[in-house]
Amino acid sequence: MRLFVTTFLLVAGLFHGLCLALDFKITEVVPVGPIYGGGLTRPALWSPDGTKLAYFSGGQLMIADTLGNSRATAEIELVPHRFVWLSNNEILLFQRKYLAKNAILRRLTAINVDAGTQTTLEEFTRKPGDTSWKSQRIFQGPYLTVEGNAFYYVEQAGVESVQMAPGLPREKASLKQNHILSVGTDALYLFRADFKDSIKISNSSYNKPYMGRLQPWSLSFDTTHVMFGGVIMRLADDKMIILDTLIKKFPKPEGTEGCGFGAESFNPKFNEVAFRLTCDDGHSYVFRRIGVFDYFTYEFTILDTLIGMSNCTRPAYAPDGKRIAFISDGVLYFLNREF
Repeated sequence: MRLFVTTFLLVAGLFHGLCLALDFKITEVVPVGPIYGGGLTRPALWSPDGTKLAYFSGGQLMIADTLGNSRATAEIELVPHRFVWLSNNEILLFQRKYLAKNAILRRLTAINVDAGTQTTLEEFTRKPGDTSWKSQRIFQGPYLTVEGNAFYYVEQAGVESVQMAPGLPREKASLKQNHILSVGTDALYLFRADFKDSIKISNSSYNKPYMGRLQPWSLSFDTTHVMFGGVIMRLADDKMIILDTLIKKFPKPEGTEGCGFGAESFNPKFNEVAFRLTCDDGHSYVFRRIGVFDYFTYEFTILDTLIGMSNCTRPAYAPDGKRIAFISDGVLYFLNREF
């Protein structure tokens, strides 16, 4: 059963150039089902065409449609840790399992969500104190290039390379046509996936210990801003928006001492960032909410109160930039918006 929400939201604020405040209303909240969050970096992700929502529950890869109807499509043997969509009917999944004597089995699998078939692409086991793994072929990922194509890093005999996901069309699989956002010694760069060329996109160096390649760097849809953690950077002049600083202007929930941001992501269509805001008392009480931030007007909107829900977390945009998947008390939902 769907929950219809008629609350209207008008986001006021100053105009910046030709950019308007994002006015929207939430039209409905759709329940999907119980979800496994675990150590997944992104527990639920929309397919590139926005027609499918992938998540895990009860040891199964689940696929929901835009009405919230779910089906189990594949049994997952190991613990899921990271995944990305390869196409509208296939995902790449990194799984791992702790074995005896603290050894860790790592596996990268391609799963066809329509047929339920699974293909192991990479696998290796790392044992504590055993250096023989350095001669193995090891992987890290999967990730998406700036162009939105699935890839993973491969290292063998100390040489690292980018492996585009098998099954990509030729134009999407070309290393020359794909770029990876990364930190250089003097600036931020878009490195070509074959490492033979790069494009400088910032004016200053962000080469700090906490700004490494594997941190959750992301680039806005119009390539005007980058984000790492709760810091948004405008590339034209390196102006920083530090979300943790801005939120200090707002009252903290009763019983909490401090708040911090997490699970941030750029809207794929609009000048907006979704986030999880966690506040706690420094001991055991934790208060979680989700919201959106307009990085042109500096307007925060907390979504929990608008939809009459609590303990919301892990927001994930659909490709249209209007729908947002999220988790509340172990159940996956998504909300629909109109602009």
